[in-house]
Amino acid sequence: MALMTARPWKDPSTGVYHLRQRTPRKLLARVKGQSVTLPVAEGFASVKIGDIVQASLRTKEAGEARKRHAVADGALKRFWEAQEAGPTSLDHERGGRLGWHSLHGLCDGSC
Repeated sequence: MALMTARPWKDPSTGVYHLRQRTPRKLLARVKGQSVTLPVAEGFASVKIGDIVQASLRTKEAGEARKRHAVADGALKRFWEAQEAGPTSLDHERGGRLGWHSLHGLCDGSC
């Protein structure tokens, strides 16, 4: 039995490639209706989660679609993994680093 690998789906009416991925059953009730932002080309695409997540890869070229699909698919898989893991708590050290980086990012150098 051969394994199917994830690959871009070509819309037959427009010729534009899309990422299409079924939402994992164990997460569907929790995440359905939420939005997820995926990297596509030089920007991002926000898509609503339903039974299937579908995002345009904004290209009609098969080679470029495969590259964009790999990036967007990886981001969506990391999103599923984070949803499965649930929220994580910050320990004192991580919280301090986060606060320092936030403050440092807000300063214009005069702080």
